[in-house]
Amino acid sequence: MLAWLSLDGRKLLVTRVLRTFAYGYLAVVLGVYLDQLGMMPVQVGLIFSAAIGGSALMTIFWSLVADRYGRRKTVATMALLMAVGGLLFAITRTRTGRSSWCMRSSAS
Repeated sequence: MLAWLSLDGRKLLVTRVLRTFAYGYLAVVLGVYLDQLGMMPVQVGLIFSAAIGGSALMTIFWSLVADRYGRRKTVATMALLMAVGGLLFAITRTRTGRSSWCMRSSAS
């Protein structure tokens, strides 16, 4: 079906599909989690809005960085930042701390 696509192109496509699935799944789970913490819908909406806005800004920033410093180095840096954000989210115990890390890790 994708014979016209190179091996690298197929790898990129598969990773993009997996990332999109994980991002969508995280949005649902995070929304439910924040609701269970007792946040009001407006607060959850603000967190998601900040995450999406931050993601848009970071996409622009990292695309400019990738052009200057190289795509592989940029992707490796982004992966590291996402891992650090996820780790900080996992070890934070308070509601306020987790909410702020949600916004920061989602933006990267």
